Amino acid sequence: MTRSLHARTAAAACVIAAVAVAVAAVSPAFHALPFMAPDSASYLQADVGRTAGYPLLLRAVPLNWLEGLQVAALALTAAWLAVEAAPIIHPLLAIGLEASILGNPALMSYAFTVLPEAFFVSAVQAHLALALRLLRRPTRPAASALGVLAAVLVLLKPSGYSFLLAAPALLWLTRRHARVVVPPFVAALATVLVAAGAVNFARSGVFATQAYGGYAAIGYVAHLLDGRTPTAYPGLTATIVDRTETTRRELGRIKDTDLYYMASSSAYHDVLDAVRPAILDYVRRNDPGVNARTAFVRMNAIAQSLTVSTVAHHPAGYVTHAATHVYGLWLMPLIRNRADRNAFSARLATLAEAAPYTMRHPLTYRELPALAYWPIKIALVLALVLSLAGLASMFGRHQRADGGALAYTAVALHANFLLVSAVQTGLPRYALAMWPATMMVLVLGVSWCGKVAGVTGEERGAMRHDVRSD
Repeated sequence: MTRSLHARTAAAACVIAAVAVAVAAVSPAFHALPFMAPDSASYLQADVGRTAGYPLLLRAVPLNWLEGLQVAALALTAAWLAVEAAPIIHPLLAIGLEASILGNPALMSYAFTVLPEAFFVSAVQAHLALALRLLRRPTRPAASALGVLAAVLVLLKPSGYSFLLAAPALLWLTRRHARVVVPPFVAALATVLVAAGAVNFARSGVFATQAYGGYAAIGYVAHLLDGRTPTAYPGLTATIVDRTETTRRELGRIKDTDLYYMASSSAYHDVLDAVRPAILDYVRRNDPGVNARTAFVRMNAIAQSLTVSTVAHHPAGYVTHAATHVYGLWLMPLIRNRADRNAFSARLATLAEAAPYTMRHPLTYRELPALAYWPIKIALVLALVLSLAGLASMFGRHQRADGGALAYTAVALHANFLLVSAVQTGLPRYALAMWPATMMVLVLGVSWCGKVAGVTGEERGAMRHDVRSD
């Protein structure tokens, strides 16, 4: 009976995947992004500032095949995730998980553009599916494959490092089988990352998975710099403080959380555009003959130093700034209720008055009808609450299968959002990249709470029966 149920679940998952591919191929709702985005050229040119995973894929796959491959990968890995989830939750919940992923047009639209998000989401889904399998039946092949996928996530996007931060939680949950899980997982992970680091060292002189990613963090925190911040580069710091004065003043006026999130997300590019040339000018003034590669390496090192100094001397401002972007990833303030259009327009007008320079460009947000807006908002809040319950269950004495899966997925989701918000603005696309994990927390949490409540009810009933018998 169980095998028959699993077979039907697998068949249903495949049908949903096929329908999703067909609908996404023809529906305009799933084609909201241009095929060539502003960042696409850097991936096509294999810019050393990018992680290597997606540029390698673009070299292996003809561009006219890319859309079909990306949407197929999304659909197939979503189906696989549903199949792996079905043995530990109700099959209908597993199918609902798949439908909630493939029915998200904003997420699926990345399959039709030259950006790494679609393959990153596919790799997240495959990683979570393998994690479910490993939690149910720890084997060396599954552990090795999971290590490879964790490395692939890092190579697709820097935010993939969050899965390395979450790895100890998975190893803890499978600690009874440590000899089976830990060596192959660590060996596979290390092999891929060391090989990628060696390739980057040959290309850029930096042994890392991303050659020049450090400077992005200074764009995130440089608005906190002031004349009292001690750094290793006082002259450069004074230049940055002067160039970011308008942005700093405008952001300081905004107290509302939603509005600060929106303004600071927009300000990031202004700050980075001011900081990056300032650092490069500083490097070239001190060494006029420096070549481009060495200049970027030094820029990255200086940016990292300035970032550390800024955070160390403005911890309260940094924590508030990062917490606002964690909030943005969880609750997505740029998703708006169409019924509140007038009120929101008035708030944007107020924001434009308070920060005219920062908000000189139109803000991109998504209006939804109330019938779509409220279910999404409720699901996000419920997922947040259930993820906190999952974290609390991490060290439970008797870990149920769905409880262990909930705990690991919650750790992975929080690790990703915290890592992103530590160094980068919490833009909607980063939340969309973890949408499968968010929906997985939701369905696993509902299943886990239902089973825990059922067990508790049975235990209480047994206790009442014992009392009456006495």
